[in-house]
This record gives sequence, C-alpha cells and structure tokens, in this order.
Amino acid sequence: MEQASHERPLSAEPPEPPGGPADVPDLETEAPERRDTPDEDVNPQAGLIEPPD
Repeated sequence: MEQASHERPLSAEPPEPPGGPADVPDLETEAPERRDTPDEDVNPQAGLIEPPD
C-alpha cells in the first residue's frame, strides 16, 4: 500500500511536463522524413559503391 502512494506522485509528475506527448507529434513528422533519407542513401550507396569498386 505504501508503494501505491509513492507511485501516485511519480505518475502525476510526468504528465505535468509536456515531454512525452510533445515528442509524439515530433517523432511522427520526423518518421516520414527519416524513412526517405535511408531509402535514398541505401539505393545510391549500393550502386555507387559497386561502380567505383
């Protein structure tokens, strides 16, 4: 029972600062951009590395 009271304040602290919810939208916008970068880097890298070799 004592642990429950300790967990209550800890749970209330994280929600106060918009750190988690704020990162969610930021990651969503960066996710699509990052996906395009790796895809392009992987394709050209594999082809460019072979020809120069």
